[in-house]
Amino acid sequence: MKKCLLMGVAWTLSQCYLADLACAAQPLGISQALALASQNSGKLGGANAAVTQAQEQVQAVAGLGGPILALTGMGYSFERQQNISLQPYASNINGMISGLPIPPSALPIPIDIPTLPDSVNLHVRKTGAVGFVNALLPLYTGGRIDGVRGVAAGRASESVANAVQERDEVQATLIQRYFGVQASEQVAELREAARLGVAEHLVTAKRLEAAGLLARVERLQADVAYSGAVREASKAQHELALARR
Repeated sequence: MKKCLLMGVAWTLSQCYLADLACAAQPLGISQALALASQNSGKLGGANAAVTQAQEQVQAVAGLGGPILALTGMGYSFERQQNISLQPYASNINGMISGLPIPPSALPIPIDIPTLPDSVNLHVRKTGAVGFVNALLPLYTGGRIDGVRGVAAGRASESVANAVQERDEVQATLIQRYFGVQASEQVAELREAARLGVAEHLVTAKRLEAAGLLARVERLQADVAYSGAVREASKAQHELALARR
């Protein structure tokens, strides 16, 4: 499964490279092709993202085991308003005071007794703030913190190794296909040149045969040679097409 995915990625990159190679006046060099593979490979991008994630996890657990300081603050405000009825107590008390034989204000020492109201309106409002400070310092964790850090560091190292392996595999596949296409192009050019040469030889043989200077058997040999050259040229073109896929 992994190999198939790798070949698929390499195939895509090779196709991009071959398309540029066919359209550009100056063909891409191997270093440029490798640079394009590194930039456009989704598999390498995923491996690099895994490396970044693992490194971030290492940084995240680096502070485990250190002191923890928590600050908590809270503000509050309370307000309540309520009307309290004093009836029938106010009427009774006010009636008792007014029914005294001598009003309190007429005594030798006057006493001012206020009249009780029928109701009292209470309004309560209170505001304040509270703050808390919590500090925590683990003294013994049984090696758990070191274990978590070790696991994170191991995953980071593994992700780096996987990214390097993926890069090497993609580059190796691209190099193989890059030089394979070049070799197939050279073979196709040589086979086509051979076909053209044999075709000229066949034309000359037919002319000599028509002039009576060449035997029919020898001209048939030229026909056979040309047919073989055509087959070899067609085979080379087919192999070149396969290499470019």
